[in-house]
Amino acid sequence: MSAASSSTTPPPAGNGRMRSAISWIVTLFLVGLIVAVVLFGASREELEVVPPKRRLANVEVATVKPRTYREVLELPARVEAREVAAVTPEFGGKLASWHVAEGARVARGQRVAELDTELLRAELGELQTRKRSAELGVQLAQAGLATARAGLESTRQGAEVQALTLEGARADRDLAETEFQRMQSLVEQGVMDQARLDTVRNARTQAEIRVNTSVEGVAGAELAIRSAEARVVEARAAEEVARSAIAELDAAIAGLELRIDKAVLRAPIAGRLEEYLVEAGEVVQNGTPVARVYDLATLRAVVNVPDRYVAFLDRDNPAVAEYIRLERPQAHQEVAASVRIPGLPKLTGGEGQGLELPARVARIAQAADADSNTFAVELAVDNPGEALKHGVIVRGRIAYLTYPEAIVIPVRAVQVTDAGPRVIVVVREDGRDVARVRDIEPSSVQGDELLVLAGLEAGERLVVSGWKGLVSGEPVQVLLEDGVQAAVGGE
Repeated sequence: MSAASSSTTPPPAGNGRMRSAISWIVTLFLVGLIVAVVLFGASREELEVVPPKRRLANVEVATVKPRTYREVLELPARVEAREVAAVTPEFGGKLASWHVAEGARVARGQRVAELDTELLRAELGELQTRKRSAELGVQLAQAGLATARAGLESTRQGAEVQALTLEGARADRDLAETEFQRMQSLVEQGVMDQARLDTVRNARTQAEIRVNTSVEGVAGAELAIRSAEARVVEARAAEEVARSAIAELDAAIAGLELRIDKAVLRAPIAGRLEEYLVEAGEVVQNGTPVARVYDLATLRAVVNVPDRYVAFLDRDNPAVAEYIRLERPQAHQEVAASVRIPGLPKLTGGEGQGLELPARVARIAQAADADSNTFAVELAVDNPGEALKHGVIVRGRIAYLTYPEAIVIPVRAVQVTDAGPRVIVVVREDGRDVARVRDIEPSSVQGDELLVLAGLEAGERLVVSGWKGLVSGEPVQVLLEDGVQAAVGGE
């Protein structure tokens, strides 16, 4: 291939002029189009803008109807048995056996367990044997005392005989002395001879000897009496010692019998026996609990009531009655209580209905707890079938004020604003349903309900749904009224 044939041939001069002409034509066309559009817009008359028709807000209303309402305190509480008593031995020992099963119902005083008493019974038998010996000793002492008393009596009788003998001897001596004096006088007168006087003198001497002998007999008798009296005292002391020994043995026997009796452990109250704390064969000390008994027939639940409410639970407080008359003329004091066992949890959240049992206010503390400044209020709860157990956590409910004609509305109908709580009602104005704002005075909330003391009247149509964004005076369309679909009207 030659070098001439491989070079590029330049375009003709006429093609460049054609492209330049086309560019100018397009530019001029666009400029003209823009000018035409501007002139057309300036020449048109201004059209009136008509705003689109606004749709009415859809709302649900409910007619305000008075009904009975109770202000209620609901507080947590722990259920406790009315009585809890421990089964405890008064004496230490080895637990021999149980007589009732765990969880069984027991009566007051029923035998529930027993300590081993084998050693005590052996000791009791020994003491009873010693007592029988002591009783024989008493009998012997009594026999000795009787003998001593008989000897004393006999000795006293002998002493009396000796006294009589002495008295006779003295009489004979006096008579002999008189006879001797008479005979001596006769001898001196020569009437009697000396031999006769000697005979009388000898008789006087013999009478004196008998007197002396009788005096010695009386002294011996007195000594014998004192000796017999000592023997009586000794015999009486021996009897007293024997009786004292019996008394000591009786006391020891009574102590052992008491320990044997106390070895039988009895239920201190009626109720249910909880688990064994000590097994048979184990040694327990005196005062150590071996089991506990719970009286579940009646329970108590203690709730801690704030100080601002506790006065309302006192039915006899005139100051509370006066306060209610002035501040809550629509209400009256009515105290009622119950406890509620929470229901089982639901898979979808929350819990079931639970179980509610009636209760009564049994006691109100007179002093507040120093830490929480609350008052302990004890609720008494009957426990049919012993459904509740000691230690169950419940909710204590105490109603204290009743409003026979209360205005109660759903909480979801309330607007919380800077100006305070308010609601919206629907009124009929010029044939239209119009929203109007009402400022309310709420009192208490229970669940999803609110007690209103002022601001709403019975019969008003309260907006319970759809009130967001509404302003007072705005027309609305009622879709549901008291749960029933309303006739759709509106503008």
